[in-house]
Amino acid sequence: MSTYRGAGTTSSGSTYQTTADSVANTPSGDISATNVQDAIDELDSDKPSYEEGTFTPVYSDGTNNASTYSTQVGYYTKIGRLVTFQFTIRPTNIGSVSGNIRITGLPYTSKSGITQACAVGYCTGLVITASESLNASVTTNSTDCFIYVFSETTGNAIATETEFPVNSQISVAGSYIV
Repeated sequence: MSTYRGAGTTSSGSTYQTTADSVANTPSGDISATNVQDAIDELDSDKPSYEEGTFTPVYSDGTNNASTYSTQVGYYTKIGRLVTFQFTIRPTNIGSVSGNIRITGLPYTSKSGITQACAVGYCTGLVITASESLNASVTTNSTDCFIYVFSETTGNAIATETEFPVNSQISVAGSYIV
């Protein structure tokens, strides 16, 4: 039988020593190695949490959502309070979506009081002119990413379903604080 042995000092100065045998034989019952690491991490409150996963971006006007997609994928990594994400979305039926559009479904609610910029990395099938460009931002205290069309004459305006019709595709990447 092998024994897991661990010892160290957390960033907050606490020391720990453990073996899987001694932990498993405690009066409270068996604790797996994962739980041992969780306990160590809890002692080390300065250590940022790490998480990665997927989310489902949704083409929406805030009330109505597109009903079908040929591409609808999002990935994220969260380290501490920083969420970095990337999504690609291509609706094949936008249903009753109209007016200003947004992409909803980001994995965490953004920090209140700050709108956080993102980058549009790729797009196709949009109805914009050659003199217009795209940018995006995560709205304060939300899980929404707004896409903007920038024009030299009118400045930034939230994109509409007219500019992002059926079968248009957009890929956005960014980071935001939670």
